[in-house]
Amino acid sequence: MKPSVQKIINKLPKEKVDLATQKVDLALLDDIKKIGVNLEQEWKEALRLAVNGSKELTLRLNQKIKPINQQIINLRNSIELSEKMLNDLGIGKNSDISQSKSILKIASGQRDELERIIRELNNIY
Repeated sequence: MKPSVQKIINKLPKEKVDLATQKVDLALLDDIKKIGVNLEQEWKEALRLAVNGSKELTLRLNQKIKPINQQIINLRNSIELSEKMLNDLGIGKNSDISQSKSILKIASGQRDELERIIRELNNIY
């Protein structure tokens, strides 16, 4: 059974539909899709920059932390040796040794903070 032409015409909207407007709406949808794709590309590029930057920064920090670690070890050994020598001479505490211990404590804390930063950078993707 084929519907009659009149029945089809009666089912069409009574208002005039401007097809040019419909084309604009379709173009707008295409623009929205393009913007979405562009946003994703921008995000991926920014993420890549962050990951690459964190890797480079981690490498540079690791290079900087090595001499710091060595100096901390040297300072600790020097303090221990000086304390032993002072004790052998029968001299008690020395203000220079106390000050050096404070410096050692601060330097160790700073090194620990750098190591924490390196761990955080390694957690970036």
